[in-house]
This record gives sequence, C-alpha cells and structure tokens, in this order.
Amino acid sequence: FFLNLMSMKLLYSSVFFLLFSFSVSAQLTGINPNSGFATQNNLTTTITSAGLFQYAITQSGNIYEVHLEQGAGVNVLSIMDFGTGWWNGACTYVDPNTATLVFNIPGNQVTGVYDLVVTTTDVNFWGSNLQTFTLPACFTINPPDR
Repeated sequence: FFLNLMSMKLLYSSVFFLLFSFSVSAQLTGINPNSGFATQNNLTTTITSAGLFQYAITQSGNIYEVHLEQGAGVNVLSIMDFGTGWWNGACTYVDPNTATLVFNIPGNQVTGVYDLVVTTTDVNFWGSNLQTFTLPACFTINPPDR
C-alpha cells in the first residue's frame, strides 16, 4: 500500500510539473493594421494574442478595456472602457487568439507611436480579477490624410 501511495504521489507530481512547465502565458502578439491617421473614422483592426481572449456574455468577450497610449498614461486614446462607460469604438471577440476593434482617431490626437493596452476581466465575475496586457510600440498615429 505504501509503495502504491508513493507511486501515485510521484505520478501526480509529474503531471502537475508537466502541465505548468509547458504552458504558454497569455499575451498580446499583434495589431493589424498597425497605423492610422488623425481624423480617421471606423478604423477596423485585428488584435492577436496567445490564448488571451475568452468568450463571454458581451460581444467583447472578456475584454474589459482597450486603449492606446504613448508611455504610461500619456496621450491616451481610449477605445472602450466598461468601467467608465466610455465608448469610442467597438471590440468583438472572434476566438481565443483574435478580437477585432473598430474605432475613431480624433483630429487632435497627438501623432506618433503608441502602445496597445488591453485589460481583461473574469468572465464569471464581470469587473473583477482585472489583468492588463501591453503590446509596446505597436501602433502609429500619423498626421491627417489630406
């Protein structure tokens, strides 16, 4: 009995180790297209990830907030934020690796390179367990197209 118990513990420990040592952590991997221009309306982009997105009751899945920013909190372009109710666009869950964004870039938005910042929520307890993911220097806002 003792050997059987030791064998089971070893088996469970090995399975636990294998599951967690080969897991890929969720992260943002891209945005396409990766540029737009000030005054552009209804820009449609695709955000890609490594298993970050989850299906939920809302069209955006587990995506709670999306914005572009130059540095930490500088020149922020909010796209959607459930916490404040701010909507400058729409986010749609496609699959665990893909979501689409449709948003407007105001004419007075500062041009330059921006980080993409996505905050996810727990799909079972909406608005809790918020986690923020950043894809640095991935989107460029150009001067208005004339």
